[in-house]
Amino acid sequence: MKDATPPSPCPSPYGATCNAYKVTWTQPNPAGVTIKVFAVTKCLAKPHCLKAGIFISAADLVEVGSAAASKGSLTFVVGGGQSDGDGWMKSSGGKTLFVDAVVVQASSASGNSVFMTAWTW
Repeated sequence: MKDATPPSPCPSPYGATCNAYKVTWTQPNPAGVTIKVFAVTKCLAKPHCLKAGIFISAADLVEVGSAAASKGSLTFVVGGGQSDGDGWMKSSGGKTLFVDAVVVQASSASGNSVFMTAWTW
């Protein structure tokens, strides 16, 4: 995952400060495969918020986007100016959720892959 140029102006509801991130991937045979990108909204381990094999509950995941595997990347925007995590977003109920990690998952008719960590706080 890498920083991307944030949009100007930032989309609502982020206000004046936002961050854009780009997740990239490669897939040798992407036909029928979708890549889903999720924000993890809870720090689940120390010293980093994720570690291999840790369970991530659905309540701690927010899908920030999905794209056909053949596309090779997805860019998403989160609010900036926070002190916890690397950005924030609002839940459907209006609660502020901090992004403590980003994970990706491949999905196809035959099922879903395990989560792969793109970034962790």
